[in-house]
Amino acid sequence: MSTRLVIAFLLLFTLSLPVWADNCPSLLRGSDSRAEWRLSQQQPARAAAIVIHGLNINPGKMRSIENALLADRIDVLHVVLSGHNDNINIFKRVSAKMWERDTLRAYCMANQRATKYDMPVYFVGFSLGGVMGVAIANKFPHVHFDKMALFAPALSIRRSGFLWRLLNSLNPLAVIPNIMNRDYYANALGTPVSAYKATLDVSLSLSQNTNGRRINTSTLLFYDLKDELINPYGTMEYIRANHLTNWKTYQVQKRPFSRASRFHHIMIDAASVGEKKWANMKSALIEHFDD
Repeated sequence: MSTRLVIAFLLLFTLSLPVWADNCPSLLRGSDSRAEWRLSQQQPARAAAIVIHGLNINPGKMRSIENALLADRIDVLHVVLSGHNDNINIFKRVSAKMWERDTLRAYCMANQRATKYDMPVYFVGFSLGGVMGVAIANKFPHVHFDKMALFAPALSIRRSGFLWRLLNSLNPLAVIPNIMNRDYYANALGTPVSAYKATLDVSLSLSQNTNGRRINTSTLLFYDLKDELINPYGTMEYIRANHLTNWKTYQVQKRPFSRASRFHHIMIDAASVGEKKWANMKSALIEHFDD
């Protein structure tokens, strides 16, 4: 092979990789992802934390978690994944690869700030957001979170095989109506089949290709045994099978017959778990990051 061809090949290969030196990787075509800094009033901060919402969850609903971090001198990178800006047409075109790039870009931004101010990088994610953080740390050797906090992460989805077959039989552009409290939704019309498939794609791919050593960082995982979407027993098996000895769990037990207990999967603020339970969860979260 001639020298010119070798140079051309190396250049093409380099351009296909995310850029990490001075610029963060660009979003994939069609993505409308956003990442915005919310800085602690107490500067200098002691850490930088990426915070990512769940599937079709209004990113603004992560504010309760973000505010707890800000009060603990942790700068927050508020991330909005592609399709979660109330544009159903973009939501119909999302993919696992698109969300992966959204999350990688957020990590790059957080890592740059952490490097500049010599502080650790934390990750906080709910449901889809939780599995996205674990997925990029698992896949990319240069991605490392000093600590993570995961709220009902989509590591093990109930009846995933059946759901995969069902979703494959549907039009990917079809929209499935919402069933939860409308205040929590990013897109009022519903969730496209393509978005559900992308979520399953991330979850199943991670479960089949986990490198336990890469993701065995100090992690606090919140779960509810009655979660309608996430399989808590599958999650515990995932932790055991991959020897995640630095992961610890926190069981969320909502008060029976309360308004909060109508949908167990949501556990990101006082309205979704109850005031007393949320206060306890926030204390556990901050203690985890302070330890």
